[in-house]
Amino acid sequence: MPGLFSKVNLGRLAVRNRIVRSATHEGMADSAGLPRPELLQLLTELAHGGTGTLISGHAFVLPEGRASRWQLGLAEEAQLPGVRQMAAAVHSSPTARFILQLAHAGARADLPLLDLPAKGPSAGACGVADAPAMDEEDIARTIAGFVSAAKRAQQAGCDGVQIHAAHGYLLSTFLSPLFNRRTDDWGGSTAKRARIVLDIVSGIRQVAGEHFPILMKMNAADFVAGGLQPAEMIEIAGMLEQAGLDAVEMSGGTPLSGKQNPIRVGDDSVWYRDAAEQFKKKLALPLILVGGIRNAASAEELVNQGICDAVALSRPLIRQPDLPDIWRNDAARSADCISCNRCMVPMRNGEGLYCPLLKKTQT
Repeated sequence: MPGLFSKVNLGRLAVRNRIVRSATHEGMADSAGLPRPELLQLLTELAHGGTGTLISGHAFVLPEGRASRWQLGLAEEAQLPGVRQMAAAVHSSPTARFILQLAHAGARADLPLLDLPAKGPSAGACGVADAPAMDEEDIARTIAGFVSAAKRAQQAGCDGVQIHAAHGYLLSTFLSPLFNRRTDDWGGSTAKRARIVLDIVSGIRQVAGEHFPILMKMNAADFVAGGLQPAEMIEIAGMLEQAGLDAVEMSGGTPLSGKQNPIRVGDDSVWYRDAAEQFKKKLALPLILVGGIRNAASAEELVNQGICDAVALSRPLIRQPDLPDIWRNDAARSADCISCNRCMVPMRNGEGLYCPLLKKTQT
């Protein structure tokens, strides 16, 4: 059996173990989208805590795709040195790998300072009533933005990129039959709704070469009536595999998904296990599974049973950056994280990413 701490190739990405730090918005960038020193320190702690692959919080690829004031960016050359510092922080542990997540917030963008409209594939995408639909020029600019940002990530020393196509952000809404109601070449059939992500992956492959890892985060399901379902997600993943994608991280939900949103409170079941089993029965594409994984025994079982190739953690690593090393030495330990979401408050206020409950016990 492979084991949680065995080496694995996630497509072109060779990693030391099967634990992934899932992309987590840190709220630790300055107004220019550059990492603050505390973000570099956090990445260093995670890299030296035993995580094999670290995926950054989402970095905006265009100014109009920025989700929040304290978000990391890679939309221009001036932001490349900051990402280079992040890659160096992770690589201070020689066996850790650093993947930069690239994103466009779409209709969920926060753009009052730029005085730009937050657009989606169709008007009102993801419940944002006043969000207009993108036109052909917007779509072309978006594809080019992802491709250019990926090339910058490669130049900055990242070990690969992850395209954020989950959680009701722009690419997620393009894939969703609920949010994408277009009748042109970018909507309607599954293939047309997937066209934007296929063009992004193909474009990155052209500029970054055959050996640069490209991952994608996708919803197993939107968990909204009329939204993306597992069977169609798997169909799209198969198209992406043919286009040169290296691995999928399976997540799920949108801000409209109620208790099945992407950051569930108090639910420590493995959220997308059934969808992951369906995925692995149909595709050879490597699968990273996130959501509700809180103990080493569960993570080990998922890997050993072939339900996924690697497991991803987010909130548990906020509380315990060294959790992988803890699990390596004590497989009976569960994460201290109780899935309360209180860590989201300081993060969203630009105060950094930490567990308020832990900080309270330390003061």
